[in-house]
Amino acid sequence: MPVTAANVIMGACSSFKLDGVELGGTDGGVTVEFKQTTQELSCDQVIDAIDIKPTKNEYSIKTTLAEYTLQNLQLGWNQANAPVVDAETGTTTLGIGVNYEIKSHTLEFVGPAPNGKTRTYTVNIAKQMSSGTTDIAKDKQSGIPVEFRCLPDMTQASGSEYGTYVDQ
Repeated sequence: MPVTAANVIMGACSSFKLDGVELGGTDGGVTVEFKQTTQELSCDQVIDAIDIKPTKNEYSIKTTLAEYTLQNLQLGWNQANAPVVDAETGTTTLGIGVNYEIKSHTLEFVGPAPNGKTRTYTVNIAKQMSSGTTDIAKDKQSGIPVEFRCLPDMTQASGSEYGTYVDQ
């Protein structure tokens, strides 16, 4: 099979949105992972598997939010309440509390696609499932590592339950 150079993509995402809100730059790229666990079916009469059936899908998106705003910290750490601005002092406060639920979000990001096009990744249900270590150090850029577990939306058309990828 010959290699088509125009189908090889490289480059950063140009937009990263949660619930339609632009979260700004990312650091280290955006990692999309789709894992499928399977079970082999067998019988005594055949020495190899006779079929393979899927038993579990896991779809996740990971990135580091480069813009260390309180709004991004709220989303990255799954905090229920948005930052509050004090009108008198101008200070902004993000409360860090105990949460018993994980909010559902829509997720959309745009990156390069083959043949000079752009690809828009849209996820119907994304739940923030973990946030990694954040360093605040004199010789290191700070960021907010986030990981979203993507779940199927069974109200969507068959084949688009998780979302869509569109090249344009």
